[in-house]
Order: sequence, then C-alpha cells, then structure tokens
Amino acid sequence: YMAADAFYPFWMLGSNTPPSADDLAGADASANKAATIARRLDDPNLESMALDALSGTAQIRGDWRQGREYARRRLTFQDRLNMVEKVDAHSMVAWSSALLGDLDEADRVSTLGLAQVQPGQVPAWTLHMVVWRIYVLTLLGRWDEALLMGERARQLWLESRKPSAGYAVRGFMAAIDVAHARQDDRLAESYREILDTILMAFPADSHFRRWLGYGGNDLGPIAEAVSQMALAATGLPERAERGLNRLLDAGDALSTDRLGELLKMAEDGHFRPLEAQARRGLGVVGRDPDMLTRSLALWEEMGAVPYAARVRCERALLTGNHAELEKGLAVLERLGDRLQVGRYERRQVG
Repeated sequence: YMAADAFYPFWMLGSNTPPSADDLAGADASANKAATIARRLDDPNLESMALDALSGTAQIRGDWRQGREYARRRLTFQDRLNMVEKVDAHSMVAWSSALLGDLDEADRVSTLGLAQVQPGQVPAWTLHMVVWRIYVLTLLGRWDEALLMGERARQLWLESRKPSAGYAVRGFMAAIDVAHARQDDRLAESYREILDTILMAFPADSHFRRWLGYGGNDLGPIAEAVSQMALAATGLPERAERGLNRLLDAGDALSTDRLGELLKMAEDGHFRPLEAQARRGLGVVGRDPDMLTRSLALWEEMGAVPYAARVRCERALLTGNHAELEKGLAVLERLGDRLQVGRYERRQVG
C-alpha cells in the first residue's frame, strides 16, 4: 500500500491541482518505507516498485538525474524482477538518459532491455521502451534502425489492441521525421495515422491534441504547440525538441523570446537535445554564428549526427564557408535526408 500510495503525485499531474511540495515529501516517505520493508522481506519486485515511485517524484521536481539513479538501482537486481518491472526499469533509464542527452546510455540500456523480451510478452510495456529507442536512434542518425523500430512499435501497438498510448507519441513523431526526411510519403502517412488515432483518444483540451496532424504541411499547429510548451515547465521536452526541429528544418522559427524560454527550460532541466535545438533556433533567427557553434558542440558531444550536420550547414550558409557546407551536406546525403539537402541547396542558390 505504501509503495502504491507513493505514486499519488504522478496521478495528480493530470488534474487541475498539481502536487505540492508536501505531497512529494509524503510520497517519498511512503516509498522509502516501502523499500525498506521490501528489502527486509527480500521482495525485489516490491523494492523496484518503490524505487520507481521515487523516480517519479524526482522527475516531478525536475531532477531527472536523480530519477535516473533510482532507475539504475532497479537494474542492479534486474535478474530477480518479473518482466513488467524489468522492462519498466530499462525504459526509465532510457527515458531519462534520452532527455539528458546521454544517448549512448539510452541506446545501450534499451538494447539490453529489448533483448530480454520474448515475442508476445508485455507488449504495452515493451512499446514504451521501443518508442524511446526510436527517438534515440533518430537523434544518433541510425535511421535504418529507427525505422525498423518504428515497425516494431506499430506491431506492439496492434498487439496491445490499439491503446491510447500517449507515451508512444514521441516514438511515432520521430519515425515520421525520418520518413519525411527521406521523402517516403507513404511511410510517413502510415505513422501519422497511428499518431492521430492515439491523439484523438484524448480530450479536446488535452496537451496531447496539440500535436494532431504532426507530419503534415501545416506548421502553424506545431509552432503553437511548441510555444505552449515554452510557456510552462514540462516533463515532455522531447516533443518540444521534435517540433522545433520541424520548424527550423522548414526555415520557420519561433520568436527569440519563445526560443529563450525554451533554452531556459532546457538548461534548468539539463535537457541537452532541447538545449541544442533552442540554441540552433536562436543562432538562425539572430544570425549568430557563435550561438550556432555552441549548438554544434552540444550535438557533437551527444553524437547526434544529423543535427550536427544541420547546424554545420546553417552556420556555413551564414558565414559563406563553402567547404563546411559541403561537409554538412555530405553527412545528410549519406543518411538519405533528401528533403533537407534540397532545402539547403536551394538556400545556397538563392
């Protein structure tokens, strides 16, 4: 009961009354008591559940690094966990690492987690891990693998009887981005249909519904969705990062005020992919090579090849560095990013 009660702040997030500091402190106390009892009883699944609750309250406070530490502790005794707890523990580490920009860890942990799942086992839980893997592989530029994971996500969603899996949104958004970049309209549309089906299951005033039509040609709703996320702290920075990338790729952008707010949110939460994307936006809008250089450094530290290449091209177009532009374009051509290559080449001619 104490372990379950510790999840109460998580469920409060969907209400009009967000959890208070006292709610979070009470949840931590319950979770710690539950973990202590679980260790005394030698009940690893109960201990894992309590640690998961502690991860959740840490995330609500904005301390994603601490949340990841609790999830890592669950992995130290993963061999004793049931399949749900095991898959969830791997997913939580991959989730935190992806947002923090530790893409290699997210890649490694999600690979190890999926290797332990047999066909037909816990499909809805496995879908959570798969969608984070799609997002990470998209950032890393391993796009063939990302699309293979996209197909696995499709099958898991079907096996789970097409649930309103809001947690799957990030993965299908990333799969749409890859298909869109490669100008595979049929594939992009098939993922968009799944995404819209999921989003339509939520109330009209839900933040999920803001992303309806993602992957289409109308960027207005995307700009509005990203702007709304800039105005309020959120635990979903990957959606802002994906939306902002779509805008910048198309040569559109938010105001410097909104970009500055996104940058602050990213810095406060240590969300490096979002920080790199916000700095990219500020560099493009402000025609600031130094801001683009800082964005490039972040992308390169993370190993995010396609996005480092984009910033390299954008800085080259700004400074007139033809050699750097060719270097960036070569990377995008190797990835099959025909859409973005064409956009930069048209800007060069213009």
